[in-house]
Amino acid sequence: MQRLSGQLIAGERVVFRKINAVLEEPIPGRSRTGYFEVQEGSAPFLSTTRTYRITLDDGQSEEIHVTGTWPGAPAGVAAFTFRVCREGAVSGARHVRHDVARHRDERDLPRG
Repeated sequence: MQRLSGQLIAGERVVFRKINAVLEEPIPGRSRTGYFEVQEGSAPFLSTTRTYRITLDDGQSEEIHVTGTWPGAPAGVAAFTFRVCREGAVSGARHVRHDVARHRDERDLPRG
């Protein structure tokens, strides 16, 4: 597991100036996955059909697709799951909005 920090960018527009991300270890034959937390602003809407770019503080970047919300986020923090892009189209068009209030009471529930 890698812990990263940087920005989330859509095209040339900075969506979030500061994110903290976790990138899971690679599994052979599968895209790498992870999640990122956003502590600025209100609960954002992010598209699962758009390609975003995480630009790290050290200048490296990864193209990603948002896949949903991450229920393990602390109260008051919006968090989203993602997968690193690879060749191929994204399916299952939808928009994801993190509901901070809903997750406030569910953050300690077991995931499964």
